Amino acid sequence: MIAQLDLQANSPEVFEQANQILAPLNGVLTHGLSNSFVETACWADDLKTYKFEISNDWHYIDKPYNVDGLLNATGPATNNIIWAISQAMSTLRQVNSTSSPLESSMQLRYLIHWLGDLHQPLHATQRFTVTQQSGDAGGNFFKIYYSENPQVNNLHKLWDWALGTIGDDCPRPLSSSCWTEITGYAKAIMDEYTRDKLASYLMYTSTSDWSLQSFRNAVDYVYSDIEQGKSPTVAYVLRGKPIAQRQLALGGYRLADLLRSLYANPNNS
Repeated sequence: MIAQLDLQANSPEVFEQANQILAPLNGVLTHGLSNSFVETACWADDLKTYKFEISNDWHYIDKPYNVDGLLNATGPATNNIIWAISQAMSTLRQVNSTSSPLESSMQLRYLIHWLGDLHQPLHATQRFTVTQQSGDAGGNFFKIYYSENPQVNNLHKLWDWALGTIGDDCPRPLSSSCWTEITGYAKAIMDEYTRDKLASYLMYTSTSDWSLQSFRNAVDYVYSDIEQGKSPTVAYVLRGKPIAQRQLALGGYRLADLLRSLYANPNNS
């Protein structure tokens, strides 16, 4: 939603171009769930629901956070989220959406999703410890108890949920009330984290830099002062929410900028 609001305000022609490219896969081909720019952000996860799992590993880059200095801590796979984003950008730069509507729509849908994933710190690392020598799968195996939302039962889900910033998931297709709710969340984050305020972050334009920023957030904040099997403290949540909100803003602004780089030129369609 942040990318949509940014584009609608500053580059409406780019937003319109993106919607035209997404359109061929609207409707039955995406189970009626991804008929708008915002709804499309969930499409790459929808694929898992329908057992299309070839792209599962493209949602993250598990840079090791090797707390106990284990010798068997493994680095990220080659075909990771950074590789996947580069593939999507390559396709979208080279193909014409009129003659290649399937390829363009799929890769744009992936790109929208992956930009969000890359800014969730636990999509950029996994922690290795003596008790979890094979890693914690980006916090998925780091179990917690969270009374405010019992479905949030591991660290990864807590940060997917942005520590409560974005409220409960709205079912798709989105109702008018959900549109209002999501728009309100996005505007509040953009008011707090303006482009000017984030200028020192936005100067970094490579996906490798973005993944490293997410990794540092994981090490410095996500895994700090929280214990497995216990509830996150009030202090942890209060400290983490601004980090999650800043990452949401950065992901939205950077997605908007990538789309401008693709479609601001009227000859690139």
